[in-house]
Amino acid sequence: MASGTINLGSNKSNLEGRINWSSSSNGSNANTSNVWAEIQVRRNDGYTTTGTWNGALNIGGEEQRFSVHTSMNTGWITMKSFTKYNVPHSDNGSGSCYISGYCNGPSGTSMAGATVSGSQTVTLDKIARYLSITGFSIQTRQINKVVVKWSVSDARDRTQYSLNGAAWQDATNLNVASDNKSGTFEVLNLNPNTTYNLRISCKRADSQLWTESSAITFTTYDYAKLTSVPNVNIGSSQKIVWTNPNNATTSLKLCKTDNTQIISYGTVTGTTKTVTPTASTIYALTPNSNTYKARYIITTTQNGKTYTHSKDFTFNVTNSNPTFNNFTYVDSNSSTVKLTGNNKYLIKSHSSVKATISTANKATAKNSATMKTYRLSVGTKTKDASYNSNTDVSIELTNIDNNTIIVYAIDSRNNSTSKSITAEKYIDYKDIVVSNINLARADGGVGQEVTLTYSGYIWNGNFGTENNAITSIKYQYRKTNSNDWVDGKTVLNPTISGNSFSQTVKIQGDLDGEGFDRQNAYEIKIIINDKLSSNFMTTIMPSGIPLYAYSKYGIAINAPFDESINAALQVNGNISVPYYDEEADNDRGYKVMNHTILKYAGDITFNKNSTYLSTGRDGGKIYFRPNGPSSSKKQASIDSNGVLYLSDKIYARINEVVYSAKSLYENTSGNNGTITLSESVANFTYIEIFYLNKEYGTYSSVQVYSPNNKKVNLHTSNVFGGDKTALIDSRKIKISGTSISNDEGTNNDYGSLNTRNNSINTYNRMYITKIIGYR
Repeated sequence: MASGTINLGSNKSNLEGRINWSSSSNGSNANTSNVWAEIQVRRNDGYTTTGTWNGALNIGGEEQRFSVHTSMNTGWITMKSFTKYNVPHSDNGSGSCYISGYCNGPSGTSMAGATVSGSQTVTLDKIARYLSITGFSIQTRQINKVVVKWSVSDARDRTQYSLNGAAWQDATNLNVASDNKSGTFEVLNLNPNTTYNLRISCKRADSQLWTESSAITFTTYDYAKLTSVPNVNIGSSQKIVWTNPNNATTSLKLCKTDNTQIISYGTVTGTTKTVTPTASTIYALTPNSNTYKARYIITTTQNGKTYTHSKDFTFNVTNSNPTFNNFTYVDSNSSTVKLTGNNKYLIKSHSSVKATISTANKATAKNSATMKTYRLSVGTKTKDASYNSNTDVSIELTNIDNNTIIVYAIDSRNNSTSKSITAEKYIDYKDIVVSNINLARADGGVGQEVTLTYSGYIWNGNFGTENNAITSIKYQYRKTNSNDWVDGKTVLNPTISGNSFSQTVKIQGDLDGEGFDRQNAYEIKIIINDKLSSNFMTTIMPSGIPLYAYSKYGIAINAPFDESINAALQVNGNISVPYYDEEADNDRGYKVMNHTILKYAGDITFNKNSTYLSTGRDGGKIYFRPNGPSSSKKQASIDSNGVLYLSDKIYARINEVVYSAKSLYENTSGNNGTITLSESVANFTYIEIFYLNKEYGTYSSVQVYSPNNKKVNLHTSNVFGGDKTALIDSRKIKISGTSISNDEGTNNDYGSLNTRNNSINTYNRMYITKIIGYR
């Protein structure tokens, strides 16, 4: 109960006044108080005044007046008192009340005109309207539910909660103590492994006012999850590991990856279990593969809800290769069997192996697989045949290159078991080869009579019932500008020594016994056969026209020496000579040549740095251009001794180089892959490569000096003026010994550039048609 005294002010020092007050609460439900007050007056000087005192008392806005006739001395006289009922408090229970009063002295007395007065807003006792939440915690935590424990200071009649700031909702499964001041409730349908913020609110029973708590944070438990599911060989044990933070009820099952159950292991406890899935069950699931992807699923059940977690792994098939033990073989080539006399003997590169798997020896698949294929393998060659359990299965390989015969039995998983047999005898035969041809014209290379020298290799051994031997050999010839071959008439009979054969013999040609016309060049081919193989080799025999011819009177170039012409140097063709300046020892100018040119059928070109002079025959006269091809020509002079002079200071000297030619390869259709030459390019000073662009029918050639181990680009280009397009084709080749091939053996070696759209296509259109070597 609140109470107090309000001292009043006075306009006379001998008069005092006061207001005494008190309040009492009407309870938290009413949230009001009753306020009582009294106003008192007295004299403080020892004198007494008798008369009628008047004034008023105001409590909370309610004013009551008074008029009191009394004698007043030093004792307090109560003039007025009353109670103001139901003074309201604010919502939080706090309250106040305005109190005022005054009293005037009696008229006609010494206290006439005296007065006391004053006011004050007093504070009332606060009414306890809200309860206090004294306890708030999580009592039990699960995967999808928590139990909340609470306590309050005053009795409550309703409890609510708010989750993550959501709307308030009444607590469920509420358990409340008899005094309504404590209890528990459940928060349901939570998500596993999730963090929440929770607040509660309780309504005080008497005031029906709500009190809210601050928030607390909690995290639900996660459901069981698989952490280790190792890959395993079928038939082996497997340790499965998982987590289960809430120790909830869990069950485990093995499934296909579509979650179809294979094996159920029922309820499991703890966090590990070692299992061995039934091998026959798993093998049946993977008849066509050595692996099978499966899935374990662990299921957690709590509060009527289930949660699953899965993890995939792989079953591996082991020890499941087919059962296969034996087969038989024979050489099925009647020609080689005739030579060996035994179909268990094999001749390299010519025998045909036929392997047979009988029904008695048939392969058997294991662990739910099925048989599919037999595969025969001999050296670099293989061949497959379909499996058949009801009839014998045979597989044949021709031209085998090894003495070990292997048969593989392959099942539907591509697992295999092999059986190998070594041939009873393996004959390391090699095909007959013509390795060298040389043709020599008589008379130093300009005659008609021709001598042929050739040699090669023959396997000079016994097959079993027969010795190997040359069965036929002949030569053919044709002019280099002809397509028709002619059989030579001379009988060839080489001598065999060990594994080599050779012969030197004069041969007849298109002049019969006279040999070959020296005006023509010829292509010569030797064709040879033994009892198993055949081979040929082609070479070029140049014409009998000499590159140079000597005589006691001089020398001729590109023609026989003609003694009827008075000339020491005779040239058939063009001459290109370097020159240098040199002062002469007389005043006749500068000497060009020390010998008279009596026979000349072309131009002479003098080269000096980037400027050159040229002379030519013009009506019996020789002219030269001293300042290059566009300058005015001047006539040269010849003195009585036949020496040629030019009017300018020029001296020229001939450097002569002479080469003999040999055809190393010819194919009118051309070849854009690897070609084999008749002789190594290392034996030649330079080679000339002739090639054809088959797309546009254009021919070109390139000379390569010191050609061995060189890389060369073959180019052609075609320009189309109408649409302003150029097509440029290129092919990079590698020259090595007797082989010319694409450099890397990939499409990086060739291509075609189209300037219309700047595109490059991997076309290989360069076909080599001929190769000539010079030495």
